[in-house]
Amino acid sequence: MAWNKATDEANTLIAAAVNFAGEGHIFRPSKPAIALTMSMTPAYDFILGVHSALFETHAAAELMRNFLGRARKHVGLPKSPSLKQEFKDAIAQGGGDPTWCDGLEDVRGFFSHEGTAFIAIDVSHAARDLLLMKKNLHEFDDENAYLRYSELRSLAEGFRRSKAITQSYIATLYAQA
Repeated sequence: MAWNKATDEANTLIAAAVNFAGEGHIFRPSKPAIALTMSMTPAYDFILGVHSALFETHAAAELMRNFLGRARKHVGLPKSPSLKQEFKDAIAQGGGDPTWCDGLEDVRGFFSHEGTAFIAIDVSHAARDLLLMKKNLHEFDDENAYLRYSELRSLAEGFRRSKAITQSYIATLYAQA
């Protein structure tokens, strides 16, 4: 899956940045950090990897929704007023968390149409995380100003868990027909 490639690119970017970073590159609320000068290749590879993963996940979710619509038609059910909502309802009824659906729409839209190449690394925890900034930030106190790569991975995990739930929902439609 494209998410594995994106994760590999994230790890490569973090390793490359750590290699070049010094004490002056670490942001602290009392002291702003300076930008890191390094090859942009790892950053661009990461951005391409994430864009591909978001695009593929969105396309697969859309295909799943469309299949759900065709299955409804095939068993003689009326057209759903909102296939997106029925898809989310099916996930919830099956015990899943459908919040990834809206999150995927939002993040993919941002990444495809508004994204920037500003990336920071959160070094406040042992597990490093990439921050995809919505603009060139100097302070990181507003979590709405950036996306965490770990949050993007949670969207992928939500999608992965929803596949079997959706398949079961569609099987139930046929069983009840």
